[in-house]
Amino acid sequence: MPTSSSHPATPTDHRAAARFDTAMAVDVAGRKAEAHNISATGVYFETDVDMPLGALVNLNVQFTHGGRTHWVACEGKVVRVIDANGQHGIGAQLVTPFFSSEEEKIVALPAKR
Repeated sequence: MPTSSSHPATPTDHRAAARFDTAMAVDVAGRKAEAHNISATGVYFETDVDMPLGALVNLNVQFTHGGRTHWVACEGKVVRVIDANGQHGIGAQLVTPFFSSEEEKIVALPAKR
């Protein structure tokens, strides 16, 4: 599930949303993880916690905006597991979005001048 900026989503790519490479801290059930890419419908992260396919996981994704650290909570369903080098690469499809539709409308409003 990991991608790189040199391999953007293409028309033959069956993913529901464009993904963006990142290196964001993620809290997964109280354990540290790192997100490697993120989209409106899912997230790929690495953790030392083994998660079975189909498991529901609560995720808290950390980001910085305006010089301050913020956390966004969401729930995902494990749809892919890749084991390598003692880590578990987890692809999770979001069950609850990062933002509600009302928040998306607010974010999409143009700034007043």
